[in-house]
Amino acid sequence: MTFHFRIASEKDIKDVFELSNEEQVRQNSINKEKIDYLDHVEWFSKVLNASDYRLYIVEDDKEFIGQVKFQIIDITALISISIHPTFRGAGYGKTIISEAINVLVADIPDIKEIIAFIDPKNTASIKSFLSAGFISIGTEKFGLEKYNKYIHRIN
Repeated sequence: MTFHFRIASEKDIKDVFELSNEEQVRQNSINKEKIDYLDHVEWFSKVLNASDYRLYIVEDDKEFIGQVKFQIIDITALISISIHPTFRGAGYGKTIISEAINVLVADIPDIKEIIAFIDPKNTASIKSFLSAGFISIGTEKFGLEKYNKYIHRIN
C-alpha cells in the first residue's frame, strides 16, 4: 500500500475527531477521557496554526488511514500516531511511522530525535515503533500511569 502524507487542514476536523475518540485510541492515550467536540475544535485550530506542531494526515489514494502528530520542542519531536480501525493489524505501523518521520525531517531539518510514549499494554504499537528503529529508554509517569519511553535519533 502507498501512503500519502499531508498537513492537516480544516476539512480533516471530523475524521481526526472521530479517530481521536475511537475506543482503542482513547485506551492507549495518556488522556483516556472522551474528547468534547468543542474542545477538539479549539485544539484543532490551535494545532493547525502552531509552529510547534505538525499534524499529518495519512491517506492512500482513496481513504483516510490515520494521523501522525508531532509536538516540536527545540530539536526533539514527540510523536503520536493513530490508525483507523479498518487499517489496524495489517502491519502498516512501521511504514507510517518511518515515512512520517521522513516527512517531518524534510519539513524541519533541525529535528535530531523523536520521542514516543507508549502504554506498556499496547504491544502492537511497541512492535511498530521498535521495527521503525526506536529504542527503549525507560519509563515515564503521567498521572498514575507509567508509559514506556522510546527514542529514535536522526542521523
